[in-house]
Amino acid sequence: MSKKKNNLKETPAVNKEPVVAEEENTVDKYIDMYYTAYNNDYISQYLKAYREMKAKEKAAQENEAQKTV
Repeated sequence: MSKKKNNLKETPAVNKEPVVAEEENTVDKYIDMYYTAYNNDYISQYLKAYREMKAKEKAAQENEAQKTV
């Protein structure tokens, strides 16, 4: 057993950057990929356009209501 311990050699670290930074980068990349995929989804694009259209209609109705008052 002691012979095996003596044969072990210390090797220098291959990656000198901390592992935490690497994990943060992968999380950021995952979030970016997920967000891009979500924005490229046709259903989400339709819902976004629909919500914007409804918001404009509601704003127009509120403007007309203020004009009549």
